[in-house]
Amino acid sequence: MKAFLLPLLAAMPFSAFTSVVPTDFAVAPDKSFFQPVEHLHAGDRLQVQSPFLHEDDLVALARCRDPDCTDLDIVRVWTSHRRHQMHDYVNIQHDGQYIFFANNVPWALPSIERQGCIRAAPLRKVCSGSKRMAITDVKESPEAYRVRFSSDSWFWVRKIRSAT
Repeated sequence: MKAFLLPLLAAMPFSAFTSVVPTDFAVAPDKSFFQPVEHLHAGDRLQVQSPFLHEDDLVALARCRDPDCTDLDIVRVWTSHRRHQMHDYVNIQHDGQYIFFANNVPWALPSIERQGCIRAAPLRKVCSGSKRMAITDVKESPEAYRVRFSSDSWFWVRKIRSAT
């Protein structure tokens, strides 16, 4: 019976487990990140998923410290850990403007620097060899906002609870 249920659960749509709270996202003009059109609030909950994420790619969620997002606090960083899939939830702790972006971390980096790129803030100088990936495709639906990065990795996000 378990063998039958696993493929059935895997085939269920992204929204089958929780209700969706409408959230609009927008891609930056330079295609280096995407963000919610309206600021997120403490108590909001996001569901993120990637059906395929290259093992040398990472996706980060950051909170902007200033209006033009040149100074960021990294909230969460996701990698595939060689599974090529990822599924997670994020509880927003502070009101503010947030952005999602992806970096490619080359395998040629020394081991310690590579681990620093994945464990630390990818925009900081800790990760000198990391390269920002461009957004090459966007698919909007009521279920999720789907983004494809230049490495061909996909990342889906949606708000499942709103604080307001």
